[in-house]
Formats: sequence, C-alpha cells, structure tokens
Amino acid sequence: MNPPSIIRLDMTGLACPLPLLGAKKMLDDLPDGQHLVLISDCPGTGDDLRAWAGQTGHEVLGTERLNGRRVAYTIRRQPVEAPGRASVVLDLRGARCPGPIIEARRLLRGMEPGEVLVLISNCESAPADVEAWTADGSVRLLDRYEPSELPPLQLLQVRAADALQISSMLRKRYDARPAEQRRDQPVEIDADAGTNTLIVTAHVDVFDEIKKFVDSINRAGEAERETMIFSLNRARAQDLAQALDRLYPRPPMPLDRRGRPMPHLQEPKEVHVSADPATNTLIVEAPAEQGAREDVPAQFIGAHEMF
Repeated sequence: MNPPSIIRLDMTGLACPLPLLGAKKMLDDLPDGQHLVLISDCPGTGDDLRAWAGQTGHEVLGTERLNGRRVAYTIRRQPVEAPGRASVVLDLRGARCPGPIIEARRLLRGMEPGEVLVLISNCESAPADVEAWTADGSVRLLDRYEPSELPPLQLLQVRAADALQISSMLRKRYDARPAEQRRDQPVEIDADAGTNTLIVTAHVDVFDEIKKFVDSINRAGEAERETMIFSLNRARAQDLAQALDRLYPRPPMPLDRRGRPMPHLQEPKEVHVSADPATNTLIVEAPAEQGAREDVPAQFIGAHEMF
C-alpha cells in the first residue's frame, strides 16, 4: 500500500482562527486518509485544531516545532459520516469598534452555509453593530449572551502540585459544562508559575468547589504529624528545646533562575521542638508515619531519660 501523500499549508503570520479555517477548507477537498501539514505561528492553533478534530473526527497526528515560533501540525483526514454545524470562535476582546464587526463580516464570508460564528467582544457598541448587521436577514443572530459581572479575583496557593497543570485541567472541566450552566456560574481560571498560584474569578459556588479541590490536593501532600511530650525532672526544658530545635533547621530557601528567593515554595520544618516552662516539658512535633518515633533524634528520648 502506498503511503498517504502529504500537502503543506503555510499560514504563518495569520492570527487565529484563520489557520484552522484554512486547514478546514483544505481538508474538505481532500480524500480520506490524506495528510495535511499546517504551519502556523499563532499560539492558539494547537488548541483550535484539537478541539475541532474532536468534533469532526479528523486526527492530529503530531506537532513539530520549526524555527522561531512556527509549529507544523500533521493532520489526517478521516471519513466524515454526515455534515454537521461547525462553530468558529472569534475572540476580539480588547479590540475597538467597529473592528470586531468588520472582522466578523470578513470571516463569515469565507465560511460555509450553516456554519456558526461565535463573536466575543467587550466593545460597548458591539451589540448594536451586530443588531444592525443581522437586521436584513442575510445573517441570523442565533443567540446573545452578556455575562454578569464576575466576582472579585481570588488566589489559591497550590503546595503539592503544579498550578499550571491544575488550572488547565479545571478549565477543561468547567468549559465542558452545558451552556446554561456556564452562563449562570461563570468561571475564569489562570495560574502564575512563579508563585505556583491559581488565579480564580468564579461564581461563589464554583469557587467553593475549586477551593475544596485545591485544599484536598494540599492535604494529600502533607504527612500526618504526631506530638510527643516529655516531662523533665532536672534540666530546663526551655534551654534544651532551643538546643535541640537547632538540629532541625528549616530547609534552604529555593531560588529562581536569577537567584532571587522564592519564599512561597520554601518547605516547612519537619521537626519542631518547643517547651512549656510552667511544667518544664519538652514538646516535639514530627511526622507521624510509621517509624516516626525512631526518626526523631535519639537526643529527645535520651534527654527525657537522662534528666
């Protein structure tokens, strides 16, 4: 059997979703099994392709990073059983009017009948521009969604996992909700790699759910701890506690690539030694896993037995 032929489509310099549209139009005219190599330097092309492939059944075989920001995506056309209504998302938040409506008109002219264009804009006059554009009936306005004002931004520290991976997983989960639920309970999740922190703006119910999830991850990364108490007869517990506590200093401060301290990533002390002067008692807090009592320095037990 002859290997499938390969066609290259270079969309370098074109903003998303134009590379996806170009690949779609090219694949529509190719036979089943044909390979298409799409070259794009738009950062969102990969996500666009994978989402589109999941809807259409076409397969993204792999990616290859070229020089600069260019990436080559190899796509294989799969048999399409029945045509369906496709959607293209044009996110122009931040663009001044009438830019969004002009770009939407241009993009829609290149789309097939029955396809759906989702225009996202925060320009104040965009709703009026869309109403005027669709008034003659040549283009039909299917729906209009104006989200309510999101709650304040909140931060969640992730201590036992990678915040970037957690944010990506949570975004996919909440973006997969039904449209009505996404409208009633909006959520935006980002992450700051430097501080390993989730940046969450969400409906209160969703935020509580996310916080419980992050808390469970953080708890899973923390060992259970045990507190041991030793009553001393002759030695001063306060002096002994200070001496023994120095045996277990806090782990070194992590540094970033520029040598700057990262206190949010510093691990806590594993063993804490304190004293209660009133009862002349040593108080030792240490991990409670099996054998923890043996992990505590012999000095603790020895001090108790000696004095």
